[in-house]
Amino acid sequence: MLFLKRVIFFGETRETIFWLKLLKDTNIPEQKIADSMLNDSEEPARIIGSIQKSIKNPHNKSTPNS
Repeated sequence: MLFLKRVIFFGETRETIFWLKLLKDTNIPEQKIADSMLNDSEEPARIIGSIQKSIKNPHNKSTPNS
């Protein structure tokens, strides 16, 4: 169940990023505001994407000491 929630969250985040980029291209919000919203949306997507990758490949972890 938790895996499914991560998949849904990741998909929703990616869709939000898509719409924010589209909105940014219309120049409706100020550039600074649009960039801030995109950054705020991309960070959780990177975190969840990283979690999904590490769950799929638990033996392929890259650590500084390995």
